[in-house]
Amino acid sequence: MTDQIRRSSRSVCANLAEAWRRRRYEGSFVYKLNDSEAEAAETRTWLEFSAKCGYLEAEAARLLYKEYDRILGKLVMIQQPEKWVIGGKGTGRRGDKGARQQGDQGRILRVPLSPGLLVT
Repeated sequence: MTDQIRRSSRSVCANLAEAWRRRRYEGSFVYKLNDSEAEAAETRTWLEFSAKCGYLEAEAARLLYKEYDRILGKLVMIQQPEKWVIGGKGTGRRGDKGARQQGDQGRILRVPLSPGLLVT
């Protein structure tokens, strides 16, 4: 179960990174955000199982579950592609705080959230 929690929690961040890189294409961006959201929900489910089976102390499980609720809330909030997709309103243009355009290789990105993950 520990390995499954590690895999799903790491996948949240990996899918978020892929979504951010694909934000030039709205469909791909939203698809990867949905994957990230699904992995966060899976992690939350494994945490619940871990607590109910006695593998994780109830208080630790409560704190982690609450953190994943916060992460899920942020992922849902980001799924407004017009705010994040390059070329959409208010994103990816010169002077925007989210990204500075210098061609594909020189792009400087500022990812909007940094989820606290279960990585040991």
